Order: sequence, then C-alpha cells, then structure tokens
Amino acid sequence: MTYEHLTPGEAFDPTKPCQTRDGRRVTMFSSEDDSLIAFVERGQHHPASGGKWALRVYNINGKYFGSEGADSCVDLVNIPTKVKKEGWVNIYPAYNAPKWYGESLPIQKIARQSGIYKTKGDAHREAVKAHGNGVPLPVATVKIEWEEEQ
Repeated sequence: MTYEHLTPGEAFDPTKPCQTRDGRRVTMFSSEDDSLIAFVERGQHHPASGGKWALRVYNINGKYFGSEGADSCVDLVNIPTKVKKEGWVNIYPAYNAPKWYGESLPIQKIARQSGIYKTKGDAHREAVKAHGNGVPLPVATVKIEWEEEQ
C-alpha cells in the first residue's frame, strides 16, 4: 500500500509508524541528531547480500541519502492512522423528486437526511427546532460510523 497523497514538504515524524514511499515495511534502527538508520524490506532475498532487509541511512526528514535530494521510492513517509468517527443523522420522509431531477425517469421518492450530529440528543433537538419551522419530524434518527485518515 502506498501513500502518494503525501504532499512534498509534508513533515516526516520518525517517532510515528512509517514505511517507504513505495510501501515497503521499515524498522527504525537508530536515530542521531541529523540522520536516521533503518532496515527496509527488500521484498525478496537480494542475491548479493542474501538478506531480505537492507540497512539504509536517511536524513532527519526521512529522505534517503542516496537520492541526492530528489524524491526516492525508498524515502520514509508516515503511515496515516485511521480514526473511527460516529454521529447521528435524522432521516426525513421521502418526497417526490422534482421534474428536473431525472426527466427521463418516472417520479421517484427521495429520502432526505440532516447533517451529522455528535449525539442523538443533538439530532433530536435540531429536528424539533426544524419542525417548529414547518419541517416534518424525522422518520428515524440513526447512528452512523466511518473512518477518516489523520
């Protein structure tokens, strides 16, 4: 798995989990003031050394010393951590889709939903408030869960 979404100049943190830019496993061996030493998985046994791991030296920003400043597939990048999130959504009664929604389609019932609220109580309070302004009460308030990368 690669993480090419990391933008150039994005700070590398050697204290967090990392891998090479092309997705190989890394085991940090040691760090000095201005350099890092790490074992990088080769993916197969190397015929010259006979080992599956290569010892590589990096600068403190995770750049491979052998790359002469250019981005390298063996540069170190942090592995994004996924954070579980949850919230509550009000589901409102379906309505007939307007004609412009799909003129070639027969009239369809479309369910509406609210924004995402931190608690079920927050969702309920907003539904009651909206009902005071003529919005029908929701047919359900449901908990949703998802993951986001940090």
